[in-house]
Amino acid sequence: MKEMRTEHEKKKAQLTIKGLRNGLLTIVPEDGPWTAWTSELERKVSVQPEFFRGGRIILEVGSRHLSADELGSMEDLLVKHGLRLIGVVADLPDTRLAASELGLRVMRTRPGKEPVHAPDTAGRHAVTGEPAVLVERTLRSGQWIQYEGHVIVLGDVNPGAKVVAGGNIIVWGKLRGVVHAGATGNEESVVCALDLAPTQLRIAGYFSRAPEAPSAGKVTPEIALVRDDQIIVQAWTDHG
Repeated sequence: MKEMRTEHEKKKAQLTIKGLRNGLLTIVPEDGPWTAWTSELERKVSVQPEFFRGGRIILEVGSRHLSADELGSMEDLLVKHGLRLIGVVADLPDTRLAASELGLRVMRTRPGKEPVHAPDTAGRHAVTGEPAVLVERTLRSGQWIQYEGHVIVLGDVNPGAKVVAGGNIIVWGKLRGVVHAGATGNEESVVCALDLAPTQLRIAGYFSRAPEAPSAGKVTPEIALVRDDQIIVQAWTDHG
């Protein structure tokens, strides 16, 4: 697969949306005007309205001083696009108070930080899990999987099939269809497959197509990821 550059330019600070078990965590950078990030969130939501519609949003705002009016404007924007603001993660008491005045759930730490398993008696460290969906079948032409977390397919993704994920996409088989990992803007997402030759591949705002003539020879597992403002493909074992 050819390496393709994108016109998208990285920002030093970026608004990030991550899938959670019960919603979407929207991390708003602490620098920059609040209105600018409100507009950026609206832009992200408008690009893929079907993906976001009906979503439950938790805002992480760090040490920002926000009033009830400012949070309310964000809430109104989300409602306009079919989303619901359900909670706020904030460091400062005045921001937490403003959120509570709007009837929102107030949190001091990001949801999902708790470990899935407690440490065992041997002193091993706990492992933190992330939301994922397991698809135990081959996806045929016309079939579509869309999930706010990671998507794992135990089977093939045939031409004409499509997988959209807020996180990573892992295909334990042949990938020949269309895939979009990090669909909510997470550029750290990856696409992995035992045989990676999609008709179209996207990671966040980056885009790549399969080569016109696939390379011959033994097929090896590969991983696609974003490096230096482009999607690259390398042996799966090379990642890390």
